[in-house]
Amino acid sequence: MTWTTAPKKADTIYRWRLEVLPPQDMRGGSDDDYPKAKITVAGSRRSAKIPIELNEADLEQGSLFVVRVTGLDTSGQPVRLRSGDDACDESQQFTIRWEANLITSDTRRTSVWALALGRLDAVVGGQNDLTEDAYSLDDQHSAISLRLGGRRTILLGVSPVLVHVQRHLFAGELTATAFTAQGRMGAVLEPDAIEAITMDLPSALSKQRKEVHNALAAASLATSWKLWNGTRRCGSRSGPTVRPTNVPSTKTVTDPTHRDALLTMDTVTLDITTAGGKPIRAVVVLPFHPLRLTWLAEYDNTLTRWPPNSPKAAPTDPDDAR
Repeated sequence: MTWTTAPKKADTIYRWRLEVLPPQDMRGGSDDDYPKAKITVAGSRRSAKIPIELNEADLEQGSLFVVRVTGLDTSGQPVRLRSGDDACDESQQFTIRWEANLITSDTRRTSVWALALGRLDAVVGGQNDLTEDAYSLDDQHSAISLRLGGRRTILLGVSPVLVHVQRHLFAGELTATAFTAQGRMGAVLEPDAIEAITMDLPSALSKQRKEVHNALAAASLATSWKLWNGTRRCGSRSGPTVRPTNVPSTKTVTDPTHRDALLTMDTVTLDITTAGGKPIRAVVVLPFHPLRLTWLAEYDNTLTRWPPNSPKAAPTDPDDAR
């Protein structure tokens, strides 16, 4: 944690108190009940490391936090500014994610948003072996990891809620066209907060959508990471071809029910309440929406075709590599 002051040197600050606590709109009652971590450092410091000891239960009510920095005098009381306010400010919000199994070996871990991008980064970094193994999904369904070349671990962050929705939808346990959910700013959204909405789709699209779900389900029964890997197969001979042309043009749809279904298909409408402010409404387009799935498949295919041949012709001069 780093912070600045104006002026840069403040002789009135004897110590700094740093506290990790939820954002202002998520607190209730006394602030003393909320700090998850607290330290003090010398008044001459402008940076500090704050050890945070949490368990999984501590994050059940929310994983959003800030660091509050307060200047203290020699008696341990907050220093007053000329305006009469305490010399106190809060950091930007950040999220803490629980990982049951931390990687503590010499394995290099890289966080990426797509497997294909992780492979590309490995090639750019000079790695020749792109063999994939050791796929795993953590207990909280919040991160998927796999090992690349036996030494680089790629970590993909996922939403436990979307993993839950995907599994039930692909397994045929849900008959849903779209979803809605209500939540609170900074609070963890639980799977049971998702409500399914069923609307009538054009028969041709409904059939093709089911075929795509079946193809992805066959490739993702073990772990949800295969949803991303499965996009390669959806464009192959072994599965239905996913193209934008699969989505009927709204110009040819005269039934208003069909139009509404097409506009909301494979989306989650979120209504987020905030303390003392207007609620926030957002629409999340799910990864298995036909158009988004097509984009992901093409993105994956484009980046996957290039890396296998790149190490053979990799330049030895770093300037040439750039």
